[in-house]
Amino acid sequence: LISCILLGCGGAEGQKPVFPVSGKVTMAGAPIAKATVIFQPLGKDQAVATAITAAQGVYKLTTYDSFDGAAAGQYEVMVTKTAAPAASNAPVHDPTGSNSTAPSAPTHNAKKAADDAGATIDPKWSKPGNGLSAEVKSSGENTIDLKLD
Repeated sequence: LISCILLGCGGAEGQKPVFPVSGKVTMAGAPIAKATVIFQPLGKDQAVATAITAAQGVYKLTTYDSFDGAAAGQYEVMVTKTAAPAASNAPVHDPTGSNSTAPSAPTHNAKKAADDAGATIDPKWSKPGNGLSAEVKSSGENTIDLKLD
């Protein structure tokens, strides 16, 4: 009983055990960075698991805690990525009026947004019924690569 108290007696009420899930998202063989991956469970008593892909398209699912994985079972998988807003050279609002006519210089964040702006994927992958599915297993590795071809 004492070890159960010290180590914890499982997850919060209603939480199913989860298992690490990772993989890579690619389109035409190229990795997709900064895409949102959603594992929607087909079972009613399971939670949704999500991830954001890293620079090389790699993801690790999260259900309850960062990168903890997903519950065992069948999932419909959706992937979405939209373009970031394009950088603007429009004047920045300056309440002092000291720089009201000069366009703003592109900032590091504006450049980063411009770099990410062109990379999108077909919206069909973000909808249920897109044909992507996965099974998370309670034993063994759960490496699930997603090819958006």
